[in-house]
Order: sequence, then C-alpha cells, then structure tokens
Amino acid sequence: MASVSRNKINWIHIHHFRKLKDIRIDIGERITVIAGHNGIGKSTILGLIANGSELKGYQSYFDKIFQSQFQEIFHLDINNDYSTDKEKKYSVLLSYEYNNSSLYKKCNVSKHGDRLKIVPRNAKEDGVLIREIIADVRADAKVPIPTLYIGMSRVIPIGESDKNLYSLTTSSNINQDDILYLNYAYKQIIGDERLTDDKVTKQNLKHSTKRSIGPEFVDYPYQSVSLGQDSLSSILTAIISFKKLKREMGEQYKGGILVIDEIDACLHPSAQERLIRVIDEVAKKFDLQIICTSHSLTVIKEIMGRKIQTGQNPADGKLYYNVIYLQNTMDPKVMRDPNYKKIKNDMFLRFTDFYDSKQQVKIYLEDKEAQFFFDSIIKSITDKINLDGIRIDRISANISCDTLLKLPSKDTYFKSVIIITDGDVKRRSSYNRIITKNENIVALPGDKSPEEIIHAYLEELVNNPDHAFWMDNQEFLHSQLVRDNMLREINSQLENASDKKRREWYKIWFQEHQNIFDKTKIISYWMRDNEDDVTDFVFQFNIALDYMRSHYLQYDY
Repeated sequence: MASVSRNKINWIHIHHFRKLKDIRIDIGERITVIAGHNGIGKSTILGLIANGSELKGYQSYFDKIFQSQFQEIFHLDINNDYSTDKEKKYSVLLSYEYNNSSLYKKCNVSKHGDRLKIVPRNAKEDGVLIREIIADVRADAKVPIPTLYIGMSRVIPIGESDKNLYSLTTSSNINQDDILYLNYAYKQIIGDERLTDDKVTKQNLKHSTKRSIGPEFVDYPYQSVSLGQDSLSSILTAIISFKKLKREMGEQYKGGILVIDEIDACLHPSAQERLIRVIDEVAKKFDLQIICTSHSLTVIKEIMGRKIQTGQNPADGKLYYNVIYLQNTMDPKVMRDPNYKKIKNDMFLRFTDFYDSKQQVKIYLEDKEAQFFFDSIIKSITDKINLDGIRIDRISANISCDTLLKLPSKDTYFKSVIIITDGDVKRRSSYNRIITKNENIVALPGDKSPEEIIHAYLEELVNNPDHAFWMDNQEFLHSQLVRDNMLREINSQLENASDKKRREWYKIWFQEHQNIFDKTKIISYWMRDNEDDVTDFVFQFNIALDYMRSHYLQYDY
C-alpha cells in the first residue's frame, strides 16, 4: 500500500470577494504571513482560507471540532455579499494536496433560508465546478484537513468582561505531556515563571469565541496576566490541540492548518521573535501550515529571513515560508518581489524612491588573493547577483579562515557583514557546519585556495593546447612558457615544503604573476569550465545579500 503524503493547502486565488480582486497567495508549508494596512482585507483572506477545510470526530482543547465557519467569524451581508448576477458574484478558488491528489475547491456565497454561507465545492483548476467525489471528498464538502482559527476575541480584557458570562477554572483533566509542553513553550516566549506542572487554567467567555487553556501560575492568579500573556495562551491552546490530535490519530494524521489573526497582538518585539521560533519548531514537528496576519516588522523580518534561507532553493522547488504584502487599501494588490525595506516604506507611507540610495555592505575576505579571485568572479556574474540597493565594500582581512569563521560567534558586529572564505574550508566538516549555521558566511567556489585553483587549472591548460584560453591570449603567453616557467617554478618550490611554507610560496608566486592572471582573465575561463561550482556560489552569495537586506540594512535609514 502506497504511503500517503502530507495534506496541505497550496494557494488561494480570490477572483472577486468584496474589494479583493485577482489576488493570489501562495501558502508556505510552514509559515505564511499576510501584511498590509488596516482595512485592506487581510483578515477576510484568513477567514476564506480557514473556511475551506475541517476535520470532524476529534475535539480540540477549545471544546470544539477542528473547524472554522466564515459566517461565524465575519458578518455576511445579504445586500452587499450576495448576488445572483454572475458578474457580481463572489468567486474564490482554493488549491490543496489531499491523499496524494490535487484538489480544488471553488467558493461562492450561497443563500440557505435566511442565512448566507460560503460553501467550498469541487472544481477544476480553472474554477469549473465538478459535481462528483474527488479523492473521497464530496462535491460540497470541506477538505478533511484539521483546521483551527484564532481570532482577535482572544485579547478581550478579562477585567472588562461581564463576570456573569466569564468563567475561569483550574483543571487537571489535561494530558500531562500537553501541560508540560504548554509550560515549556510559554517560558520560551515570555520568560521564566513558576508554573504548576499538573494543572492548567481554563477560561471561557460566553457569547464569544474567547476560550483557552493557560498556565497555572504559582505566584499570582490567571486574572492578573497581561493581554500579551492571554493572547499567547490561545495560540498555545491551538498548538497543544494539534499535539493531542496527532497523538490520537497516529499514522492517520497527515498535517493541519492553523490560522491566526494578528499573531503579534500585545506581544513585545523580543517575545514576537521567540514566538516565531517556537511556531517554526511546531510547524515542522506537527506538519502544520501556520497562516497569520501581522502589522509587525519584527515578525515580517523573521519570516523573510527564513524564506531567504530555504524558500527559494531551486534544488527542491518548495516554498516553506512566505510573506505576502498587500498595497493600496482602495484597490488591494500583492506587492511584487517584497523585501523588508519596501514593506517598511509602504507601512510608513514613504515614497520609496527617496529612500532607495545604495547602502554599504562590508565583505571580509581572507587575503588579497581571495579578493582578486572574488573580484574576477563578480565581474563575470553581475547579471546573476542581486545588488539592488547595495554597494559592496571589500576588505582583505589578512587573517586565517579559522579566525574569520569564528568572528560572528565572538562579536555580533560580524553578523552584520558578509564573510567570504576560501573554498578549501569545504574540506572540513566543522567549518561546513559553521557556514551552514551563518547565512552571512559564504565559501568561494572550488575546494582549494585561489592560488591552488589557478595552479591546478594551469596544469590542466598546458595539457590542453587547443583550449580557447591559449588562442585568446597568444599575445601574452603560450603553453610552453607557462609549463617551463610559471609551473616549473612553483612545482619546484612546493616539493617537500611544509604546509606553512607551501602557503608562503603560493603567495609569493601569485603576487609575481598576478598581472598575467588579470590580463589573461584566467578566472573567467576557469568559471566556464566549472559552472556547477560557480552556480552554487552565486546562489549562496545571493542568500547572504538578502540576509543583509532583511536583517541589517533596514536600520540604516
């Protein structure tokens, strides 16, 4: 029996819903943030996403099934939201992967007696309805993916709630592992508190959706918590609900969807950063797609950083994280190629062109040989690297790769620059781990130092006299001259030399012949013969540039 892959939502295409027209949002496998000005339609989009899927038969810790109804969250107006006119009728298409099949649901507003509902119906990719079962999903049924929606009712102040409608109880009728995880996550985000490990606090506000499970505090009652703590409890209640569901379903569990409106609400920026770290872990652990809205530049920065690292990798073609920014409240459109700077300018209603002067990024290299190699490469790949808004300042550090690689862990300043090491660092797994961990560190192409690369490449060239290198540079040199002069010289010096002496001889040899290397453009020929190495460098260097944009350049204006 073939294994069933994860179930998930791929995208939503809003052809027309209220003022939203022709809006497509690609949804990441882990976290997607939708941002934009107030009243632009962000929460409406969340409601439409949450309305397309559900799972019956299992209870969450909110004392309800894994389901959300659009009409229970947002008001549907008979005069404005319902029409029999085909041109005015709302139309939304949702794309899913369910039980190894592609599944599409078309959503329209329909009238059921005196009520309006949004019913997801089976359709083709172009939106044409299909009145038949697809992948065991009925024509007018929601996709059986467990879904929870966390709205803004979670921040209704406890102290301002009607005491006759609000209840707060202590409960030990919760799985012990879930209590421990709730407390663990809470401490990770808010900080150390003395919490009871065998009890939780359950709250419920009648006639609203405000209900959650929160920690049981040793030093003060739950009524004393801040709005941020209260808001966080609702998010953590959803998380342990999926933890519980995965435990109960076992192998039948194939992922879920968690939708959160204003995920940053009432939380300090440092707590927002820690919340993103926690939900990122949760998304991976429980195969959760977390889709949220936010006005927080902190949240946007965190997700854009993750997208830069993983979402644009052409090797796997997957989107793990995404940031969608909507512009123009009157006629919403998705911002093209969003970056932190463009989003910040729009949030503060700045004219982008006035703030687009290039910003300096320092690049630290091991030595002058590395700088020559790097400069030669950059000249040949200017059309492949994204220097938009960036002016690079190269620095030959004249320090060992070992020291250079350790600098970011010793001084946070070196996280705000790009560090480029020689390619020979790839030979050591310990160095590779450091490079993988730090997005601002990149190794030059190849697996040798620049001098060794040129030396080895010349050895290849003299054995290939028909290579274009010789024809293009015959006015400067020929293969016999290189073999009997340049190569014999360095080979003789390297013979029986210690590692330290080899480095010294290489530097002397390189400096003596650098003018020839420059005039013959030998690095450009090496690049043509080693395209895979260069392509990998271009990809990693662009990641480092984008990392600078999203994490540091925003503070310069």
